[in-house]
Amino acid sequence: MSIVPRASLAVFCCALALSANAATVVHRYSFNTDGSDSIGGANATLLGGASVTGGQLVLPGGAPRSNYASLPLTVGTEINGFSALTIEIWFTQNAAQNWSKAFYFGNNAGGFADDGLELCPQKGDGSGTAKVEFLNDRVSDAFGANSSGDPSPIYDSGTEHYVTAVFDTANDLLSFYSDGVLAGTKPIFSGELADLNLTGLFIGAAVGWGDPDFNGTVNEFRIWNGALNDAQVAANQIAGPNNLVPEPSSCLSALAAISLLSARRRR
Repeated sequence: MSIVPRASLAVFCCALALSANAATVVHRYSFNTDGSDSIGGANATLLGGASVTGGQLVLPGGAPRSNYASLPLTVGTEINGFSALTIEIWFTQNAAQNWSKAFYFGNNAGGFADDGLELCPQKGDGSGTAKVEFLNDRVSDAFGANSSGDPSPIYDSGTEHYVTAVFDTANDLLSFYSDGVLAGTKPIFSGELADLNLTGLFIGAAVGWGDPDFNGTVNEFRIWNGALNDAQVAANQIAGPNNLVPEPSSCLSALAAISLLSARRRR
């Protein structure tokens, strides 16, 4: 078995990142020791039995909104201004539960329980498959229906999986990537991100629904301003949860440094 040199891997990841859409990571939760946001400073609050152990957010499951992590409302205010939003999550289920949410950004004010963005690792329709969903009851009458993208994989317990959800309202498109591969896309007919007026941003719990809390762990959780494309998601899959692939401007500097180092070694 051949081993790819670290410099070659860096070049490969940078090349993929350079081909991606313009997008900036604005919040990153690595759960090294706590719920700190290493990029945006919007630290997560751990509620109930949620804890951080061994570099993972540990979520024991339980009754609705009893054990989860909550992000500051300022994050929702930011998202209001995005034309596209990408959410990345590396998670492991301890036990699959119908309708449990790995993340749910929503609004439960004024009876709009459906408003939100979610990853449900297992639907309760008997299929066992997951879904990413963009829900907006406020404008569904005007825009048609809520939008959901369903992948074919069934997420087994005890294995870490990487999901990327792209909510691109600028191009009216919802994209679901499962373990680095595009699982499906669907047109979004439900208005803009600002229409959601998010009042709750939860990892491991639903905002308005009475669904059980997520039982498992989260290795890393990221929020991007912009839509990642196939190349960027593939690069992040290769890099893994503890390595952030440089953005295009950083890649140019990195590639130049690698080229200089290689030239010096050949002398």
